[in-house]
Amino acid sequence: MIIDFVKKIPGFIFKYKFTILCLLYFCIISILATYSNLEGRISKPAIATALSFFFILNIIAKMKYSSIFSVVFAILISIDSYFAFVYSTSITSGILGSIFETNAAEAKEVLTDALFKAIIILGITLLLIFQSKKELKPINFSIKKSLAVFLIYSCLFIPGILYRKITINEVRMGDFAMFPLNTVQLLTAQHFPLIYNDCVTYLVYRDEMSKLNSYKTSERVLPEGIVLENTELAPEKIYYIIGESSWRNHYSLYGYSKKTTPFLDSLNAASPNNIKYYDGIAPAPFTRDATRILLSFATPTDINPFFREKSIIDLAHHAGYETLWISNQAQLDFNGSYIGYVAMNANYNFFNTKTSENDLDLLPVIADRKKQGKKQFIIIHLTGSHLSYSERFDEIDAAAIAGGNDQITQYDRTIHHTDRVLRGIYNEMQKDLCSVLYYIPDHSEIIGLGHGFPNQGTSQFEVPIIVINNKAAEIETIVDKYIDPETSLINGSSSIYILSEYLGYSVSKENVEKSIIDGRYILHGDGKIYKYDTVK
Repeated sequence: MIIDFVKKIPGFIFKYKFTILCLLYFCIISILATYSNLEGRISKPAIATALSFFFILNIIAKMKYSSIFSVVFAILISIDSYFAFVYSTSITSGILGSIFETNAAEAKEVLTDALFKAIIILGITLLLIFQSKKELKPINFSIKKSLAVFLIYSCLFIPGILYRKITINEVRMGDFAMFPLNTVQLLTAQHFPLIYNDCVTYLVYRDEMSKLNSYKTSERVLPEGIVLENTELAPEKIYYIIGESSWRNHYSLYGYSKKTTPFLDSLNAASPNNIKYYDGIAPAPFTRDATRILLSFATPTDINPFFREKSIIDLAHHAGYETLWISNQAQLDFNGSYIGYVAMNANYNFFNTKTSENDLDLLPVIADRKKQGKKQFIIIHLTGSHLSYSERFDEIDAAAIAGGNDQITQYDRTIHHTDRVLRGIYNEMQKDLCSVLYYIPDHSEIIGLGHGFPNQGTSQFEVPIIVINNKAAEIETIVDKYIDPETSLINGSSSIYILSEYLGYSVSKENVEKSIIDGRYILHGDGKIYKYDTVK
């Protein structure tokens, strides 16, 4: 009997070859999506989940309008497959938020770069699912039986595994008590990365958005230890410049071999007392996660201060400043993003509507909106060095940075372009009675790939922090307090404290120390919090 069974195996494999390949494909996706998240271990529940999709395939094969459901199922699997194969991760709320909140122009550029890989993955997925459907349609295994097994797996087995994963770990139980949805999402990403994780991640994202909906009407308070005191000594103009995807290792100011920052270099050579630059680290590798920290008292380990404590715009208003939000990123949905909810509170908003999105276009707007003798806090949000790099520089930058059209050369030209923007803002500063410029990109970049990837090193966090002081000598030593004595780094999460002091607030010693300790952590692209010195 055993010999007869063994003889039948090759025929069985041949008869159901596409179904077997499809299930193997699901297993590979599950392993790739969870392998790095589990530090090199393979999740048995993730494999079990991949194999359980046999029942979905069988249901689809036998139902009415099966082609429509096959396409929908293939698209969902392809999304997970894309992130697994290209980035070795599963979808997180940060990724989902970045997808939903990205403006149309930026999304078009990113999709253009990703299109070829996405089409190949979708094609393979469609082929395997449609061929599996043909093989499974004739077999005598009903929809009802498949649905019953699948519901038992989904409604009993998966919750049971999650319950066990939470209750066997005291730290995780504490996390679950405070952040139940987020804790479940992290575990789902580790053990049930296909479709289940997508559903839970969407719930986490919607939960974040529901909290944001109360932002407009909420009364936000000053954190304890932040007190408004010395407004007379505060600079007349504060320029808070938030860059984009900018890696400090490609600034000649920081020692890069190509002259990518000739203005900053010349200022440092001629007036070293007026410019200070620091080794910064981004609090997160996504714009949505990083900017909510750059604009509020939220930290990589705690988002809640964003909702309950004053933002940088609120602080500026309280200190008697007119606030201006000048952005080269497309019009934000004020009701759908962290940036939008902060920006809407500014006294004046400008979003560049030109298709070129040239950061130099912001200079006339800044010049036009400035008022002599009036305290103004000006946030300038650049497109900087975001993909696609070829859209972020002009012929002047191309002439200054010689070479071909390889990704590194194009990226270096975007840095040169940002240097020209900073020169233009510096020229405006010369008209001020006294002013300060604080420049930090939201995150850095893995050149040619982007940012937000858990297994791609620290380059996506290594940002410049540059302070240019125009006759505001009293504030020169503020930033130095926030340098971590252990690493000589400053996390962007300290920016809110630094800018508070520029605005005339006093910051307690306890808050300075808390800022340094919080700054030792980052919120990574997989939604997990890491001590920065452990990131490989």
